[in-house]
Amino acid sequence: MKRLLLLAPLFLSNCGITDSPEDRLESLYRQRIPNSKSVVYDFNYAGAYATSSNYGGLTFLDSSTVFTRDEIDRLPSSYFVGKPVAGRLHMLVLDYGQGQESPKDTLLTPVREYTKKYNDVEVAVTEYKYTYGRATMDTGLKQYRFEGFQEKPDSMVFYNVTNKYGGPTVPAMAFVKGNIQAVEFTGDTVAYLEINRAFIGRGSIYKSPKPFQLVPNQPIVGMTTFRFYPRKTVKAVSLSDVGIYKKVKLPPVKGHLRD
Repeated sequence: MKRLLLLAPLFLSNCGITDSPEDRLESLYRQRIPNSKSVVYDFNYAGAYATSSNYGGLTFLDSSTVFTRDEIDRLPSSYFVGKPVAGRLHMLVLDYGQGQESPKDTLLTPVREYTKKYNDVEVAVTEYKYTYGRATMDTGLKQYRFEGFQEKPDSMVFYNVTNKYGGPTVPAMAFVKGNIQAVEFTGDTVAYLEINRAFIGRGSIYKSPKPFQLVPNQPIVGMTTFRFYPRKTVKAVSLSDVGIYKKVKLPPVKGHLRD
């Protein structure tokens, strides 16, 4: 694709969005899949009432199709295993389930693997049982600041990284594309880059009957969310939309949500 197309702002025409308060699109991000006519949308609809639930997730659409709610065939997960590539789309599902967990639930093996089509796009799905480890050193939210970055075909590298709340400088941290979102302020300025990364392995967790004591070598299936805040201004146009979710510009919302 020509450079001009990479830098063009993403915009959705009014004909693709309803102004109905029952169907208000609150946020929309999109990434392209190399060598594919399909794109991935990350969408979120706000509930019409204060007590209403939001509706969000991911969906595939043909790049020539205008995004509307009627076109959504929601994917089973929001996490790609590796960079999405045409003919090789693999998603990871963490089944949170309900009820008390047992030692059997902590096996670090998939509980189910299957292939299914969503809007005519075939996806391989691997499902794990979400285990203990809700308060671990390996999962949860981690926030950093960075001095510079380099976007590569399959990855994003951050340089001169420090913990947002202090700590030693790390020369570089790299992440595979596919689960990276450029969260914007107004005016095309990137507030931070948010990256999800699955953790499937063993680590230390807080676990009953000693909730304030770390228990080592426990199986963990969970998700880590990284937020990288730039020390210098980063414009969204400096990033491609291949493997990176970029904000789709929405027209102004008419009216307000009802109480």
